[in-house]
Amino acid sequence: MKKPKFFDIFQTIERKENAMGMKKLKLWFQKKIHGYEMPDFKKARPLELKPDDRVLLLAPHPDDETIGCGGFLLKYGAQCDVVLLTDGRHGDSAVDPAEMAEIRKREFEDV
Repeated sequence: MKKPKFFDIFQTIERKENAMGMKKLKLWFQKKIHGYEMPDFKKARPLELKPDDRVLLLAPHPDDETIGCGGFLLKYGAQCDVVLLTDGRHGDSAVDPAEMAEIRKREFEDV
């Protein structure tokens, strides 16, 4: 019986772990799964914005721009344009999707 590919990956990981160390192993595994290496966040530097700067913010769902970046944007006072990638219609299974999309649209416009 042939083993699934999933097991092949972990056998390869065991071999690599002995040769590479855990940090390199983690990066190798992420590349195998996601197709790219994750950025090294230890090298990241704070973003410095001035009030006359403009920011384009991509938000997966309505309200993500407020929850995820609202404090940051208020602190630095940058002008912000927001692109919503969905209309939020699937945010609540108890509400009709078209009605939910309208609710999210009004909420977004009110902010």
